[in-house]
Amino acid sequence: FQRGLRYVPPAVLTAIIFPELATWQDRLNLSPANPQLWAGLAAALVAWRTRSVLLTLAAGMVVLVGLQLLTR
Repeated sequence: FQRGLRYVPPAVLTAIIFPELATWQDRLNLSPANPQLWAGLAAALVAWRTRSVLLTLAAGMVVLVGLQLLTR
């Protein structure tokens, strides 16, 4: 029973984060044109490589803001 509980935090975090990444302008958008998906991917990659919360947040925000500025 204890082993199964270690998957609860990642599952809950995924359930909270994925809807925010998958919607753009109040619509489901899984296309490459969705900057939130790219920001989430960049943040996940940085988190996986560095295990640093600060670098993960910074990478996600830099990518999101950069893509939003480019697509204006």
